[in-house]
Amino acid sequence: MHYGNCVNEFFVSLARENFRKRREIIAGINSKEDAQKYVDSVRAKWQKIFSFPERTPLDAVTVKINHFPGYTVENLYFYSRPGFPVTANFYLPEKFSGKLPTLLFFCGHDRGGKATFQYRSVCIGLALKGFVAMIIDPVEQGERRQYTQFKNPVLRSLCGNHNLMGRQLALNGDWLGSWRVWDGIRALDYLESRPEVDAENLIISGNSGGGTLTALTAACDPRPKAAIPCCYITTWKSNIENELPVDIEQVPPLAMHYGLEMTDLLLAHPRHTLIIGQIDDVFDHRGTRESFADVQKINSLLGYDAKLFIGKYPHGYHLEDREATYEFLTRHFSNEISGKEPDFELPHADTTLVCNNSVSNIPGNRFIHEIAAENAAKIAAARPQRSKTELAQAVKEFFHLNDHIPHYRVLRCICITEEKIMSRFALETEKDRIMAILYRMGDKDYYHFSTKHAANVRLVIPNLDTIQEFSTREMPTDEEVYALDMRTIGALRPDGTDQPAFKDYYAPYQAEYHYASLGFLTGETILGGKIKDILSALQLLQSFGVDRITLEAHGNGCVPAWFAALCAGNVDKLELHDAPESFTEAGKITNRMTLGNIAPGILHLTDLH
Repeated sequence: MHYGNCVNEFFVSLARENFRKRREIIAGINSKEDAQKYVDSVRAKWQKIFSFPERTPLDAVTVKINHFPGYTVENLYFYSRPGFPVTANFYLPEKFSGKLPTLLFFCGHDRGGKATFQYRSVCIGLALKGFVAMIIDPVEQGERRQYTQFKNPVLRSLCGNHNLMGRQLALNGDWLGSWRVWDGIRALDYLESRPEVDAENLIISGNSGGGTLTALTAACDPRPKAAIPCCYITTWKSNIENELPVDIEQVPPLAMHYGLEMTDLLLAHPRHTLIIGQIDDVFDHRGTRESFADVQKINSLLGYDAKLFIGKYPHGYHLEDREATYEFLTRHFSNEISGKEPDFELPHADTTLVCNNSVSNIPGNRFIHEIAAENAAKIAAARPQRSKTELAQAVKEFFHLNDHIPHYRVLRCICITEEKIMSRFALETEKDRIMAILYRMGDKDYYHFSTKHAANVRLVIPNLDTIQEFSTREMPTDEEVYALDMRTIGALRPDGTDQPAFKDYYAPYQAEYHYASLGFLTGETILGGKIKDILSALQLLQSFGVDRITLEAHGNGCVPAWFAALCAGNVDKLELHDAPESFTEAGKITNRMTLGNIAPGILHLTDLH
């Protein structure tokens, strides 16, 4: 058995069971009343997940107006929250009368943001068809780059940078998805303030990461009368089965814990909906079709249109996708149905600039990491002081920890040398699932645990891999030594997800990040699971007569070991080597603590002491 698959299959099992239960509920919806009841229930669940600040003045500023054949573009910015400007382009037909139906477009994960030619093209195309269109730069894209002042190669990755700021926000119990949606909600507020905009006919659309933001905004704001997510909608079940890592804003915390699926983003506020996918997309079109079937059923019962378009290309926002958008929108919001993209000459990308390519040039600008750090300090100041006993109880409740003596399977030993032998025991620390490997070090192989133990017993939690790290370690003569590979470590380290030439455990977009993000989605955090793995090993040893034990941890193993020692009853001594200083330090930009050593809102509970 390849134990690296165990972590993935654990999450696959959770996703399939969630999908099955939800499918039964959808199958039982057969009336308008049933559909409305379901809509009300999912809306209430999303309200538990998203959190937003109070509305503050937009203080919008139009920097300049560009005139092109048949349309104009205003370059502007507004503040979605104090000190946090959103750069935008506002496309308007050259000649019009009255108020016009208006599209808010969300960019995909492209460095160019609102300057990306496919996204500008749909805005120009709609303006030439008599619509207003506005496009905003997502945070860390276009002119809203957040880390340009840091000369660090780690900060060159767009998706990786989203995940870094997501990690910092998660410590505070915040989520980047809520920040992104709030930008969209405030953009809708701005559009409602414009005299050219028909506020009764607002539309949201976007591609890839913008398709995500379309769906997330659709779950939170009832104002848009139509939603067109492109190249995002599938099922979380499909993403998990396919080992597809996604950005942290695409992982709503606890969504699967509440029984939700991706489709429910579109069902919280039913409206006319066009779902666009691709036959060869990273987002599995089989899941896209399953999600569409749910939208079509609920929408038909509640009186809304639902359409599906599956393009013939890989992931992207192609001409045929734009033309599907034109056809759908003109059918619902125009007197003349027209799917063909108009002919136009695309202006130079520099004409989209609002603030000379950086929000740092806007007065009062603040970066997201600065705001998050200030919020972390406020959380620390307000955190209640607890005794060790009180903190241990709070930790058990926070991570849902229970006493558990795991079933173990006896594996064949590994001989490093003739004198150095590792006996192995596979621990089922989740129900019927191996999630940790316990090693016993010695000069012989053991098939079961001895009832007589040495006076001194030590359990070692490695940094990354027991076998590798013990290959040169001398075996003591006065201790009985065990070591534990927890989930995502050593023998349990997944080898799926992306396959770059160099696999980096600390990378903000590879396996450790991916499974940690699934822990956020399901409520089964990797950190909580690692603590459970250590506690299970300690309780197993205790069941064989070990009363006191030294717990030794290295690097990545230190955080879960710290929590396990706090909660365990048989840890006599805790030794931490190369331990992180604190969760507060982990919030700093270049800190390499992985998402797998973080739980959402952990700073509200404690910091590392």
